[in-house]
Amino acid sequence: MQYYRCKCGKSKAWGFIGPSPCTGCPSCGTTLDQSPMDHTLPLPHTFITKYDEDTGKPYELCGICLRTKAELEQRELVAEEV
Repeated sequence: MQYYRCKCGKSKAWGFIGPSPCTGCPSCGTTLDQSPMDHTLPLPHTFITKYDEDTGKPYELCGICLRTKAELEQRELVAEEV
């Protein structure tokens, strides 16, 4: 298991696969990385339009982190409240 953190140390992650390059800390705006020297600005999300198999409704999905646009907007709202 590997440990990842942002430059300011407020955002942390553990796992076998590192966080996606479009994921960043809401406080300092850097990516999560293992080394203190490798922090960069997150890549912008690249959205792809997909369609729900059951309803046929369109939704947008990030091609990098595979999160929906609605989920990312909700996470930003939660981060602003903290």
